[in-house]
Amino acid sequence: MSYRLLMDNVFEMGIFDFFNNKKKENARQEQLRLQQEYKRRVEEQRRLAEQRKQEEQQKREESFLSNFEFDSTCHQRYENNKPVRGLQVCLRHIKISKNINGCSGYQLKAGDGYILTATNGDTGQAHFAPKPMRVVKFSDSEILLKGYCVSAQTPFGWQDVDLSDYGFSIILDKGSIQKCVLHLYDRNVDLEYQRTSQLTALFSKDELKSIIAILSDISYIFGGSDRLVGGRSEKMKSRLFSYAGIFGYYYEEEYAYGKVSDITDNNIASHYVLVKLSMYDDSHRRNVVRDLADNWSDVLQVIFNLELDDNEAGNRLKKMESNIQTVTKAIEKLSGKNCKKPSNPLKVHPKKVSYNPFNITEDLKLAEGRAIPDITDVFARELVPMLASNQHSSDESRDIVANYVLSMIKSYYDNAGFVPMLIVDQITGQVNQVAEMVQKVSYSPYSSLKEYILSKIYK
Repeated sequence: MSYRLLMDNVFEMGIFDFFNNKKKENARQEQLRLQQEYKRRVEEQRRLAEQRKQEEQQKREESFLSNFEFDSTCHQRYENNKPVRGLQVCLRHIKISKNINGCSGYQLKAGDGYILTATNGDTGQAHFAPKPMRVVKFSDSEILLKGYCVSAQTPFGWQDVDLSDYGFSIILDKGSIQKCVLHLYDRNVDLEYQRTSQLTALFSKDELKSIIAILSDISYIFGGSDRLVGGRSEKMKSRLFSYAGIFGYYYEEEYAYGKVSDITDNNIASHYVLVKLSMYDDSHRRNVVRDLADNWSDVLQVIFNLELDDNEAGNRLKKMESNIQTVTKAIEKLSGKNCKKPSNPLKVHPKKVSYNPFNITEDLKLAEGRAIPDITDVFARELVPMLASNQHSSDESRDIVANYVLSMIKSYYDNAGFVPMLIVDQITGQVNQVAEMVQKVSYSPYSSLKEYILSKIYK
């Protein structure tokens, strides 16, 4: 092979290698670019997923904590993880609020964290100073908040204060709050806030079973009564289901005695599920217990009215007098208030009067056959628009209701020439029932509409 030919072959091979290597390098660079792009996409997806997770977590936190309330009936102090001073039976209202506009006494950034407060249920005074906190743990079993460094108002002006020595745990079990713990880390002290335990329970297991059984019996008596017309029989039955559910909540949730479904029929057990869900809300439960005695007083009046004459429901209720008294005492014990004794609607004795324009009489003979049917729907059509059309003060609304009742009594008098006291009772009762439907809007009822009406008529 000639030298020239050899050099030509070498040249051709060099050119081939050059382009081949260039192609390989381009492929390598493209592969590297694709790998980097893949990593970038994976990282972006991870970042977006983490962001969504954080946003969802924040929503969960805010949904649970923004209006958190917990009523503790007793608390235990722990020092170095050991219980001291014994179980303290006393009411504490614990509340957590979203930091929307800061907190008095602190310089806080709006929207940063939450504010923990507690109130002494006996005195109404603050149990401890408000504490700004942030969530540091949020799981299905525990929510932990911790204090942080803030600028606080002191007698010496605004000063930086480290609140990280404080923490607050909410202990959960299947979504239900079991207890709350205030941590004082610098002293190794925990204050464990609890709802009433079985050791301090207001009622024993057998007591609650008996109360629920009695309420169940009364509910079905109401449901089968032919004296409760216009849907009142079903309404009263449902109302007693609710009372059974309230005590069922303490039986199943507060004291963990067992399942309500094991000691009731399916009707009451199904109703209890709804009651239990509402009782989980501390604020609602507190309101229910507060109003329990007053509401049961209304039930006692219905029972009393049914017992006035010979009828199946009234006769059965008379035989349950001691059981009804048992429930009444239990309600007074739970609410801390006394129930009102029922009054005889046929025996209201006003003061001696010289002026009785509607000839109201308590003569039972004149009252025979004079009962009016349930016409609450008629009263509603006429009265509700009068109360709801304009914004009235409570006094103005009460006067509207009173004047309407007076017009109904006058109408009866114009037709009959006299008005049995029984009719006064029935008119005031039905009208008051209608008026209470708009109570939240504009109506605050008289403690006794009937007595007020009589005071307006008699002189």
